[in-house]
Amino acid sequence: MKIKFKINRANPVASGESAEPYMQAYMVEVAEGMTVLEALMKIADEQDPTLAFRKSCRSAICGSCAVEVNGFSRLACSTQVLPEFRKMGDMVVGPLKNHLVAKDLVVDFDPFWEKMEKVSPYLVPDEGAGEVAVTNEQEKAIDSSQKCIMCGCCNSECNALEIDPEYTGPAALAKAWRFVGDVRESASVRRLEKLSEEHGMWHCVRCVHCTQYCPK
Repeated sequence: MKIKFKINRANPVASGESAEPYMQAYMVEVAEGMTVLEALMKIADEQDPTLAFRKSCRSAICGSCAVEVNGFSRLACSTQVLPEFRKMGDMVVGPLKNHLVAKDLVVDFDPFWEKMEKVSPYLVPDEGAGEVAVTNEQEKAIDSSQKCIMCGCCNSECNALEIDPEYTGPAALAKAWRFVGDVRESASVRRLEKLSEEHGMWHCVRCVHCTQYCPK
């Protein structure tokens, strides 16, 4: 079955008209079970080697291939083409929202990592406490935040980040909770005070899109 893929492309570093975003269509022969990532690879291999996108593990572990599919942030490697096409009647692929485009489906992740660094993503233990036993229940409290694969889907769907680019964002806040909620952490109060500053956690509008579109 042949399906038309409409891909939002852009090359901001180019000059003239080629720097403007545009939509380019490709007809792709799709088999049952084919993923969006496999379709993108097929386009690059057989039709247009200039198409830029990220990929790595192809197992929904690394988060590299996150893109927008029919208006929603997804992992290209775990989104199958035919079920999506049957549901939506279209296949439109674009870069993640709330990120600057580097080229085509590749976005600039530098601001993402800078915000992650600002929440001090490491444990600050009480050096005088010695060994601290962690129960299963205590571990479960931070379990979901430990599953983050840094794909950026949550930031892409974040309404608060859309209106305030300086907002810490759900990815960094999830990472912060991983340590605030850890019973071995000695700096929880200091972390929460920092997160309560301008552009911090209280800018969240509680739309829950970050949770809804998280692939994990």
